[in-house]
Amino acid sequence: AKLTDEKFENSLVFDKAFEYSYKTKENKNLNIYEINFRNFDGKIFSNEKSIDKFIGYVKENNFTHVKLMDVFTYSFSYNEKLLNLEKLKLFIDICHKNDIGIIMDLYISSFYPSEKYLLRFDNSNMYNYDYDDILYNYEGRINLDPSKKIVKSFILSFISYLFDEFKLDGISFINLENLIYWQGD
Repeated sequence: AKLTDEKFENSLVFDKAFEYSYKTKENKNLNIYEINFRNFDGKIFSNEKSIDKFIGYVKENNFTHVKLMDVFTYSFSYNEKLLNLEKLKLFIDICHKNDIGIIMDLYISSFYPSEKYLLRFDNSNMYNYDYDDILYNYEGRINLDPSKKIVKSFILSFISYLFDEFKLDGISFINLENLIYWQGD
């Protein structure tokens, strides 16, 4: 079949016989409850009863997702004092069981300036920029150089790990402007 506009300037060719085998997903508004682990006492994760009580609160207030903030920090690691990963996985599993999605904050543009992290990992600038005058961002952290293949691989591997290990529904990228607007340009 062929459709044209009134002036025969534009046309569209299509096949009415084709039927899609999938249906488009229903778009529904997101209502996100945010948990910042730096200001969090962790009692929600103490047992399943506490988790169920929290999820009841989330559902009662029509939240569709829980956003986990400051789980993995600028060093691409987590603070064991703030959170137990096994309890976090249980929490995520129970949220999914109750149709509540999980979104996690992720800092991928920089890391802390400490020798035990990625700065001069192999005595070279493997992960950061090669020039010392642009080494630090405005927050005092080391900028990752996104033009390097190893940095891209590192970031994609970390994101893949998070989705596989924690069964996330989404990621929120924090401070992405350091990768997009290099030195404010």
